[in-house]
Amino acid sequence: MKISILKNSKEIRQAFIDKFTMTEDEFRKKCRGWIESVEAKNYSVIYEERYLWELMDYRAISFAKSLEFLRTLSGDVYFMSENEEKPDCSGIQVEGVEHKGGVAKMNAKELAELIEFEWNEGWRLSSLDMYLTNTVLPEDIYVFDEIMEHLLVFTHENDYWELEIEQPMKAAASRFCMMHGFELPEAVTYEKIKCMLEAELSLDCSLEIEMSYSCSMYFRRFIISKWYNEDNTGYEYWFDFDADTNYSTWEEAENAKVFNELSLKEVSTLKGVRFDLIAINGNKV
Repeated sequence: MKISILKNSKEIRQAFIDKFTMTEDEFRKKCRGWIESVEAKNYSVIYEERYLWELMDYRAISFAKSLEFLRTLSGDVYFMSENEEKPDCSGIQVEGVEHKGGVAKMNAKELAELIEFEWNEGWRLSSLDMYLTNTVLPEDIYVFDEIMEHLLVFTHENDYWELEIEQPMKAAASRFCMMHGFELPEAVTYEKIKCMLEAELSLDCSLEIEMSYSCSMYFRRFIISKWYNEDNTGYEYWFDFDADTNYSTWEEAENAKVFNELSLKEVSTLKGVRFDLIAINGNKV
């Protein structure tokens, strides 16, 4: 495994920022609603203190899909850490030296293996109150090819943060990632799969349907379950991350405010949302 820190890292990093991130004016215009809601709570939204991925408007994808895309690239790719001016930024470790602000070069497939190992092993050990030592990679990783045609972002965030203690590896698998320059299958709208979902849910049996939805800045993998209730009077529905609340009908579940105070029906109307059906009763679709 060979990792090289590039001598012209500063120039490459600036070219990366110029190409892939929004200017402050663009950011404040694009995220105006969110900024106003934050500042209404007496918090300041300072452009220079945002993570680089917060200043990007690209498709959110799963951790597994990001690794799959990275493995399709041939030869070496570049990668770099978060803005080195952020207080909590970690750099790239090469032979015991931390390179904050550095841009590194490495074989794409070897980098994919390293990203997958360090992330998953770190979570596994953390669940045992242990720590992964001698790591190479920072928490936030920006991967791109030399001509900056392809971009993959591996952030330190995960979408199943509420399961970090009880199911740490499920949280690890939901790492929030973004991509640009790769081809995804044709988008599936909620309306296209709604009839099939309702047909499955109408069957007289228990059921588990795994789905995902994503937009530019969000990815959520979730499970809709239908189980016979405890008093044997019928079925009830619930979402895997909201298991404390049961719904007596599918319509009630569909309209429940479980996605950041939005219902599944409301989420489906958001611009740019993509739905994917992953599995039914554990069988991949």
